[in-house]
Formats: sequence, structure tokens, C-alpha cells
Amino acid sequence: MGARHLLAADLPAAAAALARAFADDPMLTWLSGDAESPGRREDAAQAFFAPSLAAGLRRGHTYGIAGEDGFDAVSVWSPPDVPMLDDADTPAFADGFDTHFGADSLGRLIELGAVTGELHPTEPHFYLFIVGAAVHGRGAGAQVIGPTLERCDLEGMPVYLESSNPRNIAFYERLGFSSRWEQRIGDDGPLLTGMWRDPRPVD
Repeated sequence: MGARHLLAADLPAAAAALARAFADDPMLTWLSGDAESPGRREDAAQAFFAPSLAAGLRRGHTYGIAGEDGFDAVSVWSPPDVPMLDDADTPAFADGFDTHFGADSLGRLIELGAVTGELHPTEPHFYLFIVGAAVHGRGAGAQVIGPTLERCDLEGMPVYLESSNPRNIAFYERLGFSSRWEQRIGDDGPLLTGMWRDPRPVD
């Protein structure tokens, strides 16, 4: 089954899928300050992924691939000239991080936002804010972003993302992305890589 637009009713299952996909992600571990607690996935779903998905839904570019247990993969985008997050989105993130991870985690989130905001490209582009595959070995990650990449190729539009896991760099390179910058977040945080994809020629 291919990617489809998510509806508001899909968001809890989509947040749970992303929490599974990012269960051992270095960025989320650093943001939360929590690598091992039994409730970490549930906390991540509520603190980070639920407000991210809600923001993506309002911007009209949030997709999922349905699976046997919720969603196999989910992606969240913002189109050119539409900021992924704005002031209206801030309270949900602030409340979620403070409630589920504590005040220190909120400070780390603000630090992350400052770095990514400073390095975000100014050229028009589609922004792949989040993509996560809750199942592996089925190509779900590529499938959930494939239609938007094809659309960008047809329209001659570049794509940008930030990768928070070095293991994923090769995956993005196979899809045509190349590294634009690398930056370690904080003194003890993970290495973040900004990646850019020029549109591919369409036959």
C-alpha cells in the first residue's frame, strides 16, 4: 500500500509509529535525557511527535503507510515559503517537553531550534521535517517520501532535511541527497547533518 495523507484521527497511531522508529535515535535520546526508561517511547510520542504531526497536518503534507500495527512509516513536510513551525506551535512543544521530560529537555529543544534555524537554507525548497520507518526491511521509509520527491522533481523543486542519525546518511544519499553542513548540538549532543537534494531530471 502506498503513502496517503494522514487525517486528524490518524495522529495518535502515527505518533506511536514515529516513537518506535526513533526509539534509539541519538537526537531524541539527547533531547529527552532518557535512553532507557520503559515509558520513553510513549513520552516521546506525546512530547515531540504528536505536536510535530499536528503542525504538519495544518500544513497539508503529512503522510503515512498503513501497516498491520498502525503505520509502517510516516513523514512530515512543509512546502516552500511555509515555516514548519511557528509561534502557534510553541506551547504544545513546551508543555509536552516540560511534562514528559522536564525543564532541562526544553532547554535542549530550544538549543536545537536555534542551530537548525540559523543553518536552514534560504532558497525555496520542500522541507522534510521528519521521516521514520517503524518497520525495517520493507522499504517503507523510501515509499513514504517517494511521492513528494517525485513531485519535487516534476516541479524542479529542491528538498532539504536534517539527519540526526549517521546510520541514515547513506539511505538519503541513495535518494539523491548530499551533505551541506554538519554541526554537533551542544557540548554533549549528537552530530546533526543538513542535507540537500536538487531535483532530478524527469524523462
